Amino acid sequence: MVGSLLAGFSLTASGSFKEMLAIELVGRMGAFGWKFPSVQANESLFLNYVLFCSGIVALALFWVWRPRQAITNPVGRDVADRGRDERLSKEDFRRALSRYCGSLVDYLNNYDREVNWSDRDYSPLEAEVETEVSGRLRPKVVVNLVEAVRRDRGSQTFVVIGDPGSGKSVSLRNLVRCLSSEAEHTGVVPVYVNLREFPAGVQISVNGLVQFARESVRLQTGRDGEAFLNGWYEDFRLRGKLFFVIDSFDEMPQILDADERSDAHKNICLQFDRLFTQEIRACRKVLASREYRSPLNVQGARLVIRPLTEKQVRRVVGSRVLGRGFDPNEFVRRVFRERPELASLLRNPFTAELLTDFARDRNGELPSCMFDIFNAYVNSRLINDEPMLIERSNVSASEVRKAAQQLALAIFTDNRGLETSAAWAVTFLDQDFEGQGQSLVDGLKYARLARVGGHGRVAFSFAHRRFAEFFAVEAMQSSGRPAPLEQIPTDSRWRDGLVMYCGVAAEQERVRVAEFCWERILQQSPALASGQVEEAREAIHCLRFLVAAFQSDTIPVAKFNSKLGLMLRRILKKQSFSGHARPNCTLASKLAAEAIPLVDGQNQQRAILQAMGNRSLWVQETTVDACRNLPSLSEVTAKSVRTFYRMKPILEKVQNFADLDFALSLSEAFRPIRLAYWGDILEGVLLALIAIVLTIAIIRSAHLACNFSEFSPPAISGIR
Repeated sequence: MVGSLLAGFSLTASGSFKEMLAIELVGRMGAFGWKFPSVQANESLFLNYVLFCSGIVALALFWVWRPRQAITNPVGRDVADRGRDERLSKEDFRRALSRYCGSLVDYLNNYDREVNWSDRDYSPLEAEVETEVSGRLRPKVVVNLVEAVRRDRGSQTFVVIGDPGSGKSVSLRNLVRCLSSEAEHTGVVPVYVNLREFPAGVQISVNGLVQFARESVRLQTGRDGEAFLNGWYEDFRLRGKLFFVIDSFDEMPQILDADERSDAHKNICLQFDRLFTQEIRACRKVLASREYRSPLNVQGARLVIRPLTEKQVRRVVGSRVLGRGFDPNEFVRRVFRERPELASLLRNPFTAELLTDFARDRNGELPSCMFDIFNAYVNSRLINDEPMLIERSNVSASEVRKAAQQLALAIFTDNRGLETSAAWAVTFLDQDFEGQGQSLVDGLKYARLARVGGHGRVAFSFAHRRFAEFFAVEAMQSSGRPAPLEQIPTDSRWRDGLVMYCGVAAEQERVRVAEFCWERILQQSPALASGQVEEAREAIHCLRFLVAAFQSDTIPVAKFNSKLGLMLRRILKKQSFSGHARPNCTLASKLAAEAIPLVDGQNQQRAILQAMGNRSLWVQETTVDACRNLPSLSEVTAKSVRTFYRMKPILEKVQNFADLDFALSLSEAFRPIRLAYWGDILEGVLLALIAIVLTIAIIRSAHLACNFSEFSPPAISGIR
């Protein structure tokens, strides 16, 4: 708009103004040694060009300094317009809204303190978010969930996908805080619902979900929430002025162990679809879940929580070792080069902090497996806290640890939710600890291994899901219970715990687990190779498990790694160098690319070439990440990876030079690719400099398009 006005002004400006402007411009430029030929009397191209450039600069400044948009609801009337909504002019509503939002933020702050497992101040690194849009080749990356929702003013429903510990819940709670701070201005009121608190044994229905949401509001905000519910909830729901933020779909007790193909799981997803399309159709909503426990057939914008980038990893590591004489960059390089199976832990905010603490306290020593990381943390925590445990609760560190094992095993085997009542936990422990249940629960809370709290009812849960998995695996080991391998194909609550278990199990047991997974993969390999994801669901879960558990320990998969390599190549061949493929085929190819490090060397190199020839950028990026874990690349495969980096826009490569260079330095196999990347950057910079020099030369030339002839300031009086 500014540019158009300036351009129009330049065409209608008086001749005298043009004369003065031209004299001033030429005079000032002449002070810097510029020599301009004179302007023909009938030409105004020079002035129009100057004013057009000024307009572009003004537009750029306007864009940078523009006011940020509030998160509003695109449906319904603008409640922020006080003249069109009498309710907002009422003093009682403003007070009720302020009290409600204040109580909700207080609840979230208290919740953050309860689930803070460390002694540090709770200052999480919020994860970046990818917005996936149909028809777009590359997902759009935004800085956080709040910004993703703020920019997308057309979507009513958002489905947030991310792994445990990736920052989903942190991002959602920050979104609620942002909505609360803007509520008086926008008229959009947040409603926060944590589905892990949904009672076990209760059938899920639309009415049940609505009642649970209203009960959550009442318990979180007390009398203030109840006053708001009674006065405005129904009216705001019907007019679309509520924003539902719903967390932990995958941790509902009814979802944790449900097979995604089962009628029970499909019915639960149907109830949520009806809730979104009927009961709260006019309202905006966000639903968060893990990838492989996400709701089926829920339509909406898909937001994916990204793993930490190398830059964010260094930031997390640096914050944990500040002032300890510990080089975070060198530590990250060591993990990626020497222990690639631990690299995925660095890309998760929760496990990155635990891994860093382990190495920091042991002069840079790296753990042998994930189990050792948790074991070291729990040992340190309980040993340091034992004097206070004895003084406050009269229980020892070993008793608290044993209690945690029994509670975790009960939660994982009795089909309970990950959050239960504290009263049940006390009663359960009283049976084996002679009435010391309450003292042990208090001890777990003091040691920050468990959360005990909540409004209206006292709930018990471990401070993080991964602590529950650790104690369940430890209990299984100490009791000699067999590993529940049947839980792997269904991706149930035991899945991540069994990955941890494979790190400490005997070699014979690891081989047994790997062969169990391979047998299930073989049974559904035709469906998997053809991209029939639903029919190959068990094979997909088993393949993902093999990658997570044996990425660097290839001994358990040695008996079938060549057969696995042939199968991966068949999957990748379906889409390589072909036209547009179905999304399911893309998913199968992505899973195959992840598994490349498991197969024998010959099949590895061929699979990499096939995957890099895939038309999906998602598959290509996954393949490049998998290549980091390989000791070396053949000349042909290295060339294909180099081509991937060369195809990146030069501006992106220059802007992200430090981060990309560090990422390429994490693998010895990428050394020649890194050198080639430096060459590309140097070439791009030289081309840019040449372009600038040529542009200056053209501007100074006497043969510009505007036909300048030799100029002296008095001659400009002829311009009209």
